[in-house]
Amino acid sequence: MTRGRETRDQEERQFVRPHTLIPASVGGRVALAVNLLVAVAAAGFLAFDYHRESHQRLADKAASLREQAVTFHLAVAGYKGEPADRQQRFIGAVCGRMSDADSPGHHLVVEIDGRVLQSRAHHRASDELLAAVRAAADADHPEDAELIVGRHAEAGVTVYVAERMSRVRAEVRRQVVVRSAGVLAFCGLLAVAVTAVVRRVVQRPLRRLVRTIDGIAAGDYGSSAGHYAAAELARLAGAVDAMSRALAEAEGRRKAATDKARRIQHHLLPEGDRLPGLDVGVFHLAADDVAGDYYDLMPMPDGTAVVCVADVVGHGVPAAMTAAMLKVLLAEAAAAHADPGAMLGWVNRRLAAVTLPEDFATVFVARWEPAAGRLRYASAGHEPALFLPAAGPAVSLGATGTLLGIDGDSTWETGEVAVRAGDRLACWTDGLSEAHDPAGRMFGRGRVAALVEQDREAAVGEVARRVRAAVLGHAGGNAADDCTFLVVGFAGGG
Repeated sequence: MTRGRETRDQEERQFVRPHTLIPASVGGRVALAVNLLVAVAAAGFLAFDYHRESHQRLADKAASLREQAVTFHLAVAGYKGEPADRQQRFIGAVCGRMSDADSPGHHLVVEIDGRVLQSRAHHRASDELLAAVRAAADADHPEDAELIVGRHAEAGVTVYVAERMSRVRAEVRRQVVVRSAGVLAFCGLLAVAVTAVVRRVVQRPLRRLVRTIDGIAAGDYGSSAGHYAAAELARLAGAVDAMSRALAEAEGRRKAATDKARRIQHHLLPEGDRLPGLDVGVFHLAADDVAGDYYDLMPMPDGTAVVCVADVVGHGVPAAMTAAMLKVLLAEAAAAHADPGAMLGWVNRRLAAVTLPEDFATVFVARWEPAAGRLRYASAGHEPALFLPAAGPAVSLGATGTLLGIDGDSTWETGEVAVRAGDRLACWTDGLSEAHDPAGRMFGRGRVAALVEQDREAAVGEVARRVRAAVLGHAGGNAADDCTFLVVGFAGGG
């Protein structure tokens, strides 16, 4: 029924999720986390190594310059009483013999007898440089100065040996870069090894588990997750296996119950499709294993015959249970009441008392009275039936009251049409008229009626087959809702 399909659509929409990025695998996350830790550790080590190496190299350079200052002091002290020009030449000669390879960027300053002498061999002598050398020698934090200075003062002679800090730092950076290349190469190899181990120990086993669970979700109940070396994965695999076995057992029980329900429902339908004076064509399709649609053909002791088609809300086992109750109630009502409207009232009162508030049904019921040459009918909100006289236009037999199960006090009117030999009656459930094609277009009542009217000379069985093929072709071969179609040909009448 329409309401049943709308309920299913609402339930399906509850499970629709907005588009999201596919999350990374556990193995990928573990490998990323470990590699990030390795990268952070490597960066921290390199920063610490640079700081330590810089501090150590500056300390070594300062000690080396102090030793040079002591050596120069011993040499210069011998020229203390010499003329200034001779002292300058000696300082220039000593400094000139020093190569940039041995002491790159060095500068020599001597204070002797109140005079300040600077090496001129490398053309660096200036008052600014002298001020920078003295400032660096007296600095509380020598590592922040532009120069690194070794100083030795004794017996009125002070020797300064200076070198630019930038050259020392550049040398430290070169050594750290070389060391960093080795560290990064090691970290790269470690990352590859970690990724390989994570893939083997974590990712592959988890993928096996995921494939097993996906198979179970697809209906492969009873499948096993296999064996795993890790204790946690072994426990998880055991839980998956237990779940799989439980689902397999539950599925077995469900199939057995469904099979029994299918056989019970088969017994609810008429054993044959022929009644005296009537020629019947019918098809009945369930959207699930069992259906909420129901039809019946009941010969009565007084020579009349009752024809009915019912459609319970929803489909599946719950709808089939209500359909079973409806069959019993309609059979009792047909025996107790000749009037179809009174039949529906009798059924409605009892159905409303035993079903849930959300359960209801549509029913079309007709009593053929061959002696009187008439067909009396009542419709509880059902799809309009179609009465086709042998000669003349078709007549739509619409609802004569509301649905069954809504209100226990509801009543239904009874309609009547004259019946002659060759006339036909066609009735169906809304699973036909509301069948949708892949584009969402409904089959429609008009197309059902057109197929019924298309060839009134065709056998009723052929009409049923033609309607069935058209509806299933429109719906792509699958019935989304229960479908029942019944066409009755009247062979005799008044």
